[in-house]
Amino acid sequence: MFLNPNKHRSTLTSVPHAWKGLGKNEVAILVTDRDGAESLAVLAAASRIGVTGLRKAKRRIRWRVRLAELPSREQPGLFPLLRKIAIASDRGTGLLANPHSQTVLVAFPWGEEKPLEA
Repeated sequence: MFLNPNKHRSTLTSVPHAWKGLGKNEVAILVTDRDGAESLAVLAAASRIGVTGLRKAKRRIRWRVRLAELPSREQPGLFPLLRKIAIASDRGTGLLANPHSQTVLVAFPWGEEKPLEA
């Protein structure tokens, strides 16, 4: 289930994979809080818009990143590039995740999902 409480809507789907809908040159970067405290907020938001029966929820922010060229599994610079884009390790790098409080998962258009470590 995908829930967007800001737009007051939800969508049920049998395809929960993060890579669905990505273009050839895109990757998805999913950011999740480590402590999981946001899951209660997600359950409350779902309840407010009439979704009932949920017992467990996880909040993830999904960023779609378009690369200049088609990513490849064998591309040696791909993971360092994605780390530089996603993980805030200093003032000059990383826009999407704080490695001290969040985890990062990257999903590729060929259907592979891998954790991205700081």
